[in-house]
Amino acid sequence: MNKQTAAKIPGFTYLQANGSYSGSFQGMRWRVWVQSDRFCAAAWPEPWNFSKTADSDKLLADFPATEQGLCQAEQWLTQQYHAQPALWAAAAARPIF
Repeated sequence: MNKQTAAKIPGFTYLQANGSYSGSFQGMRWRVWVQSDRFCAAAWPEPWNFSKTADSDKLLADFPATEQGLCQAEQWLTQQYHAQPALWAAAAARPIF
């Protein structure tokens, strides 16, 4: 089965230079950021941004700050999307205002 990729991060150099990158995919919002020697990743349901979403609604993980760690973070985000399709579908169906 060919699964859609939920997150596409621009690359190791971009993330190291800018500190974070975020996006959304069909009801799931996500963010990856640098914290000391780790890449941290978070996924949460729409519609709010990272800072406006309750910590209890966020799924979090961290990975080594390496090219391989960044690939692992991207894979983890895609796994979160495919593991909870009902959560993301419900979030995408909610009216924003």
